[in-house]
Amino acid sequence: MSDENPYVLSVKASHCQSDASMFKPKIQFNNYLRLLLTELMSHNSMFKFKIQLNHYLRLLLTELMSHNSMFKFKIQLNHYLRLLLTELMSHNSMFKPKIQFNNYLRLLLTELMSHNSMFKFKIQLNHYLRLLLTELYQLMNKPT
Repeated sequence: MSDENPYVLSVKASHCQSDASMFKPKIQFNNYLRLLLTELMSHNSMFKFKIQLNHYLRLLLTELMSHNSMFKFKIQLNHYLRLLLTELMSHNSMFKPKIQFNNYLRLLLTELMSHNSMFKFKIQLNHYLRLLLTELYQLMNKPT
Protein backbone atom coordinates (compact mmCIF):
# COMPACT_ATOMS: atom_id res chain seq x y z
CA MET A 1 0.00 0.00 0.00
CA SER A 2 1.33 3.43 -0.86
CA ASP A 3 1.82 6.10 1.80
CA GLU A 4 1.35 8.87 -0.77
CA ASN A 5 -1.29 11.52 -0.30
CA PRO A 6 -4.46 10.63 -2.34
CA TYR A 7 -4.53 14.21 -3.64
CA VAL A 8 -1.01 13.81 -5.00
CA LEU A 9 -2.02 10.53 -6.64
CA SER A 10 -5.08 12.25 -8.13
CA VAL A 11 -2.93 15.07 -9.52
CA LYS A 12 -0.50 12.52 -10.95
CA ALA A 13 -3.37 10.60 -12.55
CA SER A 14 -4.85 13.75 -14.12
CA HIS A 15 -1.37 14.78 -15.30
CA CYS A 16 -1.04 11.39 -17.01
CA GLN A 17 -4.45 11.82 -18.62
CA SER A 18 -3.57 15.25 -19.96
CA ASP A 19 -0.31 13.81 -21.28
CA ALA A 20 -2.25 10.98 -22.92
CA SER A 21 -4.07 13.46 -25.17
CA MET A 22 -0.67 14.75 -26.30
CA PHE A 23 0.52 11.17 -26.94
CA LYS A 24 -2.45 10.43 -29.23
CA PRO A 25 -0.65 10.99 -32.52
CA LYS A 26 2.42 9.06 -31.37
CA ILE A 27 1.28 5.65 -32.61
CA GLN A 28 0.10 6.97 -35.96
CA PHE A 29 3.14 9.20 -36.37
CA ASN A 30 5.57 6.40 -35.51
CA ASN A 31 3.67 4.10 -37.84
CA TYR A 32 4.36 6.48 -40.75
CA LEU A 33 8.04 6.62 -39.82
CA ARG A 34 8.15 2.82 -39.63
CA LEU A 35 6.50 2.55 -43.07
CA LEU A 36 8.96 5.07 -44.44
CA LEU A 37 11.92 3.15 -43.04
CA THR A 38 10.51 -0.18 -44.29
CA GLU A 39 10.08 1.29 -47.75
CA LEU A 40 13.67 2.52 -47.75
CA MET A 41 14.93 -0.88 -46.64
CA SER A 42 12.85 -2.74 -49.23
CA HIS A 43 14.57 -0.87 -52.07
CA ASN A 44 18.08 -1.41 -50.79
CA SER A 45 19.52 -2.13 -54.22
CA MET A 46 18.67 1.48 -55.12
CA PHE A 47 19.91 2.87 -51.82
CA LYS A 48 23.67 2.61 -51.78
CA PHE A 49 23.60 5.08 -48.91
CA LYS A 50 21.14 2.91 -46.97
CA ILE A 51 23.21 2.59 -43.80
CA GLN A 52 23.78 6.32 -43.46
CA LEU A 53 20.23 7.28 -44.33
CA ASN A 54 18.73 4.70 -41.99
CA HIS A 55 21.06 5.94 -39.29
CA TYR A 56 19.54 9.43 -39.59
CA LEU A 57 16.01 8.02 -39.61
CA ARG A 58 16.81 5.96 -36.53
CA LEU A 59 18.17 9.05 -34.75
CA LEU A 60 15.06 10.98 -35.71
CA LEU A 61 12.74 8.21 -34.54
CA THR A 62 14.69 7.75 -31.30
CA GLU A 63 14.52 11.47 -30.63
CA LEU A 64 10.77 11.56 -31.24
CA MET A 65 10.15 8.47 -29.11
CA SER A 66 12.29 9.73 -26.23
CA HIS A 67 10.46 13.06 -25.98
CA ASN A 68 6.93 12.10 -26.98
CA SER A 69 4.81 15.15 -26.15
CA MET A 70 7.50 17.49 -24.80
CA PHE A 71 8.98 18.68 -28.11
CA LYS A 72 11.57 20.88 -26.48
CA PHE A 73 14.20 19.35 -28.72
CA LYS A 74 13.71 21.55 -31.77
CA ILE A 75 17.40 22.11 -32.45
CA GLN A 76 18.31 18.44 -32.20
CA LEU A 77 15.32 17.24 -34.22
CA ASN A 78 15.84 19.82 -36.93
CA HIS A 79 19.50 18.86 -37.01
CA TYR A 80 18.53 15.24 -37.80
CA LEU A 81 16.07 16.36 -40.46
CA ARG A 82 18.74 18.54 -42.03
CA LEU A 83 21.19 15.62 -42.02
CA LEU A 84 18.55 13.44 -43.61
CA LEU A 85 17.77 16.04 -46.27
CA THR A 86 21.48 16.58 -46.97
CA GLU A 87 21.99 12.85 -47.39
CA LEU A 88 19.05 12.54 -49.78
CA MET A 89 20.19 15.51 -51.84
CA SER A 90 23.79 14.31 -52.04
CA HIS A 91 22.65 11.07 -53.65
CA ASN A 92 19.96 12.47 -55.90
CA SER A 93 21.34 10.85 -59.05
CA MET A 94 20.65 7.38 -57.71
CA PHE A 95 17.63 8.24 -55.61
CA LYS A 96 14.45 7.42 -57.54
CA PRO A 97 11.75 7.37 -54.92
CA LYS A 98 8.59 5.42 -55.56
CA ILE A 99 5.06 6.79 -55.30
CA GLN A 100 4.47 4.74 -52.14
CA PHE A 101 7.53 6.25 -50.48
CA ASN A 102 6.32 9.78 -51.21
CA ASN A 103 2.89 8.83 -49.95
CA TYR A 104 4.36 7.92 -46.57
CA LEU A 105 6.17 11.26 -46.42
CA ARG A 106 2.95 13.07 -47.30
CA LEU A 107 1.10 11.18 -44.56
CA LEU A 108 3.85 12.03 -42.10
CA LEU A 109 3.68 15.72 -43.00
CA THR A 110 -0.13 15.70 -42.78
CA GLU A 111 0.02 14.06 -39.37
CA LEU A 112 2.49 16.65 -38.09
CA MET A 113 0.44 19.54 -39.39
CA SER A 114 -2.85 18.16 -38.06
CA HIS A 115 -1.45 18.20 -34.53
CA ASN A 116 0.13 21.62 -34.81
CA SER A 117 -0.96 22.74 -31.35
CA MET A 118 1.51 20.15 -30.00
CA PHE A 119 4.26 21.32 -32.32
CA LYS A 120 5.40 24.64 -30.98
CA PHE A 121 8.22 24.58 -33.47
CA LYS A 122 5.89 23.61 -36.34
CA ILE A 123 7.04 26.32 -38.76
CA GLN A 124 10.66 25.20 -38.65
CA LEU A 125 9.86 21.50 -38.60
CA ASN A 126 7.34 21.75 -41.43
CA HIS A 127 9.86 23.79 -43.40
CA TYR A 128 12.35 20.91 -43.32
CA LEU A 129 9.70 18.31 -44.10
CA ARG A 130 8.43 20.45 -46.98
CA LEU A 131 11.99 20.73 -48.33
CA LEU A 132 12.39 16.98 -48.06
CA LEU A 133 9.06 16.30 -49.71
CA THR A 134 9.74 18.83 -52.48
CA GLU A 135 13.11 17.28 -53.17
CA LEU A 136 11.63 13.80 -53.35
CA TYR A 137 8.86 14.85 -55.72
CA GLN A 138 11.36 16.64 -57.95
CA LEU A 139 13.48 13.51 -58.06
CA MET A 140 10.49 11.32 -58.77
CA ASN A 141 9.39 13.54 -61.66
CA LYS A 142 12.88 14.08 -63.03
CA PRO A 143 13.25 12.91 -66.65
CA THR A 144 15.41 9.79 -66.88
